[in-house]
Amino acid sequence: MVGDNIYPDGATLGADGISDARRFHDMLDRPYGKLGEGVENFTIYTMLGNHDWHLSREAAVAQMDYLQAHPNFTMPNFFYSAVPAGMEGFVEIFVIDTEMLLASTTVYEDNLDAEGNEVRTGELDSWDDYVKPATPEEKRMVEWLEESLAASDAHWKVVIGHHAVWSGGGSKFEKAHALRALYMDSLCEYADVYISGDDHMTEVYSDACGAEGEDARPVLPTLVSGAGSKYRPLHPKFHANQLANNPGLTNYYSRGSDWGFLHLELDEDELTVNVFSSPTDMSGRPIDEGSYVFQRRSQLVE
Repeated sequence: MVGDNIYPDGATLGADGISDARRFHDMLDRPYGKLGEGVENFTIYTMLGNHDWHLSREAAVAQMDYLQAHPNFTMPNFFYSAVPAGMEGFVEIFVIDTEMLLASTTVYEDNLDAEGNEVRTGELDSWDDYVKPATPEEKRMVEWLEESLAASDAHWKVVIGHHAVWSGGGSKFEKAHALRALYMDSLCEYADVYISGDDHMTEVYSDACGAEGEDARPVLPTLVSGAGSKYRPLHPKFHANQLANNPGLTNYYSRGSDWGFLHLELDEDELTVNVFSSPTDMSGRPIDEGSYVFQRRSQLVE
């Protein structure tokens, strides 16, 4: 789960007159509590999104405590790495708290002109102090990510964060700028794929990571699977400009104002990203929108 698990304000510690016990039951246990029933070692790796951080650190911790105690979820901390049972040496996932990272750095307000061009006015976005890194470990999250990726012996290295590093909605690009400055070099050096949500659409991109020529490594897939609830349209002009201004960026699929999800398959050396949308006739059968295949990147740094 890529965050914003409890929408729109996360846990509230009862401040809105609704107990978190009821909220957790209705929004986490009821939809996910029996998922995977009977499957050995089944778990849902989770993280917090910006909406889960809305009210206070105590409220964010309350949700994390619930997820830690529930048998269907894995969330040992705000950021962590994990090797799924039975996949030792094959895949390792690295979960980062991008809301905390954004609160720790400089982020400008998103501004576009009528033609969808980015316009930086100097206005800064801001976060409450309680979202900012509070412990020595939290303040080293970026370093932890790079060190952990470099030290991992996993065949596949999968990084997951709430916020996208590339998306086409036109209202998240300054956050993406800030996050790319923080850890894009680490992703390009060590990761095989980056998965995110936040922007409420389904998108598949790849980043060439500045490499050119015959000796270039495979591209880095950067995925957005945020079409689980609230609609957000694609911004066509911004989307086109972003691609034109970043020649190393390739877009394979982008759809806004839709519901859908991504399903990933890993084999020895290929990642297949399967895109599904949700039907409007309430049939519940997902619509196959196509598949995209990417090569494992870490094979070239072993």
